[in-house]
Amino acid sequence: MASIDPNLVGSSNEASSEVISNIISGLAPQLAPLMGILQAVGIIFLIYIIILIIKAILNIRTGFKVSKIAKNVEEINQKLDVLTKIKKKK
Repeated sequence: MASIDPNLVGSSNEASSEVISNIISGLAPQLAPLMGILQAVGIIFLIYIIILIIKAILNIRTGFKVSKIAKNVEEINQKLDVLTKIKKKK
């Protein structure tokens, strides 16, 4: 089994990190507008999520109100049925 010289590994790591830093420093000015666009999209997405949460809460509240109104209408119908039966008997 062949052994790896530690000096070569260290120099290759330094060289690769130098190449990566050169690439990043060269691309950074070109990526700045893209980062701004991504930040704007992120903010719009968060606003959309907040609006969806508020809409869901309002829909739940509306559902409770509608079910309460339906229950009240059913009670009124029952009372009207009783009243109409009493009037028919007279």
